[in-house]
Amino acid sequence: MNVRQLETLVWVAALKSFQAAALRLHITQPAVSARIAALESELGEPLFDRSASHPTLTPRGEHVARYAQEVIKLTRMLKEGAGGSPGVAQSIVRIGAVPTLTHAWLPHLVRLVQERFPSVQIELVVESSDQLRKRLTQRELDVAFLFGPSFDTDVRSIWLGDAAIVWVAAPAMGLAGRQLGAGDLASHVVITYESGSHVSFELRRHLASKDVTPKAFIHTNSTTALLRLVRSGAGIAAVSSVAVEPECEHEALDLLDVDIQLPKFELFASYLASAPSPIGSDLVGIATEISERYHRQRERSGSAKGAAAPKPTAASGGARIK
Repeated sequence: MNVRQLETLVWVAALKSFQAAALRLHITQPAVSARIAALESELGEPLFDRSASHPTLTPRGEHVARYAQEVIKLTRMLKEGAGGSPGVAQSIVRIGAVPTLTHAWLPHLVRLVQERFPSVQIELVVESSDQLRKRLTQRELDVAFLFGPSFDTDVRSIWLGDAAIVWVAAPAMGLAGRQLGAGDLASHVVITYESGSHVSFELRRHLASKDVTPKAFIHTNSTTALLRLVRSGAGIAAVSSVAVEPECEHEALDLLDVDIQLPKFELFASYLASAPSPIGSDLVGIATEISERYHRQRERSGSAKGAAAPKPTAASGGARIK
C-alpha cells in the first residue's frame, strides 16, 4: 500500500469515474484500475461497487477513503516539515479566475504560489464566473476566483472583496466632466462584458427599467479586448473599477459621471470541500492575504473610487464562508 494508491482511491471516489480520475492524475485508466486492484487485493475485499453506472464506495471503501485522506494530508505535512516538496499528492494545481483579476492581483498570486510551492505546476483558466462555476463542480478546477458565491452543497466560498462597476471612455470623446443621464446612452455604443455575465445582465436590466436602448452593444469575454476597444473610441464602457484603475491613473481613459449606478460585485474564492487538493487551502489563504493588502493599498492611494471598505477575510480570522 502506498500514497499513490490511496490518492487514486480518493479521486475515483470523488469523481465517480476511473477515466476521470486517470485524467486528473495524468495517468492511464489501466493504471488507475491496477492501483485500485492492488489496494483491494491487499485489504482482502472490494472497495468499489462496480455494478452501478458509476463506481461507488462500499462501506469498507468509505472507511478506507476517510483514512486515505488523512494519510495524504499527513504525508504532505511530513514533506513540508522535512523541507521537501509540498505538492506530494499533486504536482499540478488548476486555478480559475475571472478576466478582471488579470489586471489586479492575480499575477501576484501566481508569483507567490511559485515561490512557496516551486515543485507545483500551475494551470490557469480565465473565463466568466458562470463557466468557472461549471468547471469547479465538474472537478476541472481546484480553486476558482469568481464573482458571486456558489450554492452547490459541495462548494465552499470565501469572500475576498468587492469591486464597483464604473463607466469610462477615451479622452478624445470629450465626455469627462459632464454628467450623463441614462438617456444620453442612447447615442453611444456601450462596451461591456460578455452577454450572460452578471455585469451585462444588470446593465441591461437597469437600462430597460429606464426605457433606454444604447446605439449598440459590444460584448466581450476579454478584459484586454474591452480596454483596447474603449481606448480606440469604439464606445463607452461599463467595467470593473479594478480593471481600469491603472488606465485612469495614467489618463489613458476618463472616468465618467453616469446616472446609472450598477451594484458592486463580490469576489469569492471557491473550492470543493470533497476534493483533496493538497494546496487548495494554502491558495485561498494566499488569496485572502493578497486581497486584504490590495484593498489597503487602494484605500491609501485613494484610487478605489466607489469601492466599499474591506470586510474581514479568512486572513484576519473573519472570513464569510458560504
